[in-house]
Amino acid sequence: MRWSAANEVEFGNRKSLVMTHGTVGFRTGNPRLKPITKFTWAKVLETIQRSATFASSYVRTKAEVDREKLLADRDELGADGLRVLGLKVVQEESFFVEPHLTTVENREQREAA
Repeated sequence: MRWSAANEVEFGNRKSLVMTHGTVGFRTGNPRLKPITKFTWAKVLETIQRSATFASSYVRTKAEVDREKLLADRDELGADGLRVLGLKVVQEESFFVEPHLTTVENREQREAA
């Protein structure tokens, strides 16, 4: 990357350069938002919420199931209580192999007679 940045002239008007062992180049990423200096995302949210013009358009409320709380309360709710909500508790087993690596001794090789 350092070479590419220092030798922009080699690229001409292209974004990549084909070389012997591969291609080097620059890719333009997707657009994203970033708070300006002295702003944080919390301050951006606060500013939008104070604005009558933008508050309804750019602030969202996300409703989602609190899975951790349901799992923590599973004994209290019971299987029937969970079933009413359309849920059940499952625990799956996964297979694994844990090799015990040991050092193998070097053995002398003898030529066949």
